[in-house]
Amino acid sequence: MRHHGTPVGEPLVKDIREQVRSGKLKPGDPILTVRELMKEYGISYNSVRRALGQLAEEGLLSLEQGRGTFVKAAPSAPPAVPPPAPRLEAAAPEEPELFDTSTVIDTRLVGLRALRERRTVAVALPAPTGWEAQPHLEAILRGIRQRAAEGGDALLLYNSHPRRPEVEPEALRAAGAQGVLLLGTRPRAELERWANAEPPAVLVDQVPHELPLNAVAPDHFSAGYQVARLLTQAGLRQFALLRPRSAPLDPGAPSAEREDGLRLALKEDGVAWDDDDVLELAPEDLAPDAAVSALKRLKRAPAAVLADGDGPTRALAAGLEPYGGPAAERPLLAGFVARDDYLPPTAAAARTDYARLGALAFDRLRQILAGAPSSPIRISVPVEVVRGRLRGARA
Repeated sequence: MRHHGTPVGEPLVKDIREQVRSGKLKPGDPILTVRELMKEYGISYNSVRRALGQLAEEGLLSLEQGRGTFVKAAPSAPPAVPPPAPRLEAAAPEEPELFDTSTVIDTRLVGLRALRERRTVAVALPAPTGWEAQPHLEAILRGIRQRAAEGGDALLLYNSHPRRPEVEPEALRAAGAQGVLLLGTRPRAELERWANAEPPAVLVDQVPHELPLNAVAPDHFSAGYQVARLLTQAGLRQFALLRPRSAPLDPGAPSAEREDGLRLALKEDGVAWDDDDVLELAPEDLAPDAAVSALKRLKRAPAAVLADGDGPTRALAAGLEPYGGPAAERPLLAGFVARDDYLPPTAAAARTDYARLGALAFDRLRQILAGAPSSPIRISVPVEVVRGRLRGARA
């Protein structure tokens, strides 16, 4: 505990206070994310949260759940409300027009079928086939479809081809898209093409660090941090991380964000952890026996395993029962899962309401298309961390 000297978050408090009072930060301006402030000021997650909380108590900042942190507007000058979406004269159907997502869609064909009399939003899906098996993508699409149906908007679902995984702005503009929702983790080179491009795009479920893109994403960093702290405070000291094998992770990818939060929590609690404790499984190996066999190959037996995503969590939940030995000696399981998917028997789980994520992304794109300022906003959706049964831990 700090008894003397300047609190570690005081430079952050003083800087923001001065920028607000000098007018450099104006009412309604967004504040950097917690992760960005940690990097800039070299302080911990908790120190940043305490500093922002202090500024909010002073009336300088507004901590808006599901959107971020903003400079608080003066009472006499309420924040501007984006103009409502224009009313459409044509009767809206009960469901927006959706195209078959099980095959690759030729953008030229999509262009011919676009309903020009209605606002048309393209939903660019990830390139790898089999995305339907990923519950979080299904949930995101459900939220998007609901918002599109409410406004009578037409949706164009575009599957990138595995040999041509990147989506070009020109292709979707030619297909009749007035706005684009980019789903899933995408390489930086592709995101650079979408920065300030036409049609305007909103990135869903990835944080575009240092790129001028509107984005809506769960607070993956906080999820990794909170789950790890929950387990270390229960006395656990040896961890393993199981994640699907993929290409090198972009810093803004969900898995990279969660792992950064995990590493910080373990470092703050003095828990030794290195790359030898990370397991990667190919998608075809995400079966209970393969997941458990991978655990047994570790140099050090883990007291807890963090499973990154629904696939690894499902595999371990099914495979740990016959892991061997009495139940008290089996490693505990913590997972990151979709909120409306099943919650496995875990010691802790971070759940995200991905349908809400899709709805918020559609709302942001609709604001831009209706004439609201398109300056980049990063909406961070809180992640629910659920505590399960925590038995006495093994050292």
